[in-house]
Amino acid sequence: MKDETVRRNKKNCYLCGAMNSTLIAKVDRKPELENDFGILPENYLRFVYKCRECSVYYNLHENIEDGFYAGAYNKAVYNHKLLDKYTEILNLPAEKSDNRQRVQRIVQFCDQMEWAYRNVKVLDIGSGLCVFLGVLKDFGFLCHCLDPDPIAVDHAVSNVKIKGYTRIIDDFEPEEKFDIVTFNKVLEHVNDPIGMLEKAKNILTDRGVVYVELPDGDSALKHGNAVEREEFYVEHLMVFNKCSLECLSQKAGYDILKVESIHEPSDKFTIYAFLKP
Repeated sequence: MKDETVRRNKKNCYLCGAMNSTLIAKVDRKPELENDFGILPENYLRFVYKCRECSVYYNLHENIEDGFYAGAYNKAVYNHKLLDKYTEILNLPAEKSDNRQRVQRIVQFCDQMEWAYRNVKVLDIGSGLCVFLGVLKDFGFLCHCLDPDPIAVDHAVSNVKIKGYTRIIDDFEPEEKFDIVTFNKVLEHVNDPIGMLEKAKNILTDRGVVYVELPDGDSALKHGNAVEREEFYVEHLMVFNKCSLECLSQKAGYDILKVESIHEPSDKFTIYAFLKP
């Protein structure tokens, strides 16, 4: 009965609004490696669709509650032991670190733009463990984080030694603006990624850009399926490809400066892009 109810309540595409989607997978059990978010086995049910119009994949379910990222997510994934996990990941060699390779992409972009690192203000939205900013700070960047979880922000301020804000972007009105705003594996977790990107324009400097990373569904499906691949796990409401990233960017009012699909050391398939309002 719940199967029928969830499918009967199928919404339009989360990204473009079209009612023209293909069912990719029915998932009625927690994948073995998916984080345990406390969903009872008898309640675990979701459907993965792909929109025929914009090509985004989306997870249809009712398992993630409002306010989840204000504390429950980090508790489930890290048991609030952020410093221990931060130290572990920070000490990975460069060739095994998603974060260090991400930092290199930011550094290379700034080199191409001839921006002096010490004059570049970076805001990472949804900073989590803050490894990315911890590495970036060593290059001289002026690093800031924004996260709804006060424990994550306290970790960033106390341990990573950067400026942090316990906020969501909707009610964030800083006195300063930023040259680079980053969404690293964040937009796939939220109901309104278009709105988040639109809000980011308000806090960019005149030269400012947005850097995004999103799970790459097309590449992931070439190396597995929508049930077991991490890119499609329950917390990812949307999973992208280059076509749907272009749709997202256009709807939010951005031009794509650069976009590339990559296979990361962690085995994640990812699309990254630099966007300019």
